Amino acid sequence: MSEATAILQSFSYRLKQLHVSDVNTQSKHDPLSLESMLAFQRVAHLVPAKIPIIMESRVEEAQICEELERAVESLTPNAFLAIAGD
Repeated sequence: MSEATAILQSFSYRLKQLHVSDVNTQSKHDPLSLESMLAFQRVAHLVPAKIPIIMESRVEEAQICEELERAVESLTPNAFLAIAGD
């Protein structure tokens, strides 16, 4: 995400949309993992508030609401992400 930080610091005013997803080793979109959520959260403060978000996660219909909640939490600066088992 260091590259994303540098790009956003220099060019956030040019941002037209943001793709939020997790990509696996086969370059396929997966549900957001805790790692990807934490990575997005590190740059969330640099993303302009009115930017459209494109979700590309492959989830079952029953999981859509939960995945959207994860995306919102991922893009909320300073949000506390709960870790399983806590």
